[in-house]
Amino acid sequence: MRKNLRFHKGLSMAATVLMCISVFALGSAGDSAADVYVYSFENDMQGWRKDATDLQLGDEGKIDWSIKRSTDGAYGGGIWSLKYYLNNLNDAGKIWIEKPFKLEPYRTYRVTIRFWLASRDKSPVGAFRIIAGATPVNPETREDLVYRGDTCNGGKDGFTWLYKDYINNFVTADKDGFLWVAVGIWGNWEVPHTYYFDQLIVVFQQQ
Repeated sequence: MRKNLRFHKGLSMAATVLMCISVFALGSAGDSAADVYVYSFENDMQGWRKDATDLQLGDEGKIDWSIKRSTDGAYGGGIWSLKYYLNNLNDAGKIWIEKPFKLEPYRTYRVTIRFWLASRDKSPVGAFRIIAGATPVNPETREDLVYRGDTCNGGKDGFTWLYKDYINNFVTADKDGFLWVAVGIWGNWEVPHTYYFDQLIVVFQQQ
């Protein structure tokens, strides 16, 4: 079955391989076009911006967090990745990157989000949860986010790169044609954690 694909942004070698895997796994959806966006963060944030919620600590304080480009480690031959840090002293912090995508107003989409995550969480005990989803609203509160599985790396020592693949079915764009994608971390244990995200792919296909 022929796929009609539109590619956006420049692709690194590793990203190209991942993109091909993503396209192959889109599933049956007739001849509807798929818009494929790939982000390696090698030069800048590529239009993504950072955000957070539930940071309050006591009456006046806030927990420490950051999301920034880093050369600590990258996946697939690149140099840069995104480094997430959350000192989750309040057992509730949520940090993410977000980006609006211009599509067709009121159209319904299957949104696929794929990326590589480096985690050193050896056990589900103490691991955080992943945020990865698409919504028709700019995510600002916990209710606007889509939560996934934990960040456990399967018991391995040190940071281990894990391939993550999430599908959002039947997501309807707003009246102006926008859908927002958010990718991040929900701290559900009172511990500090660091993670790395790289080779992010977002695919939109009309349903």
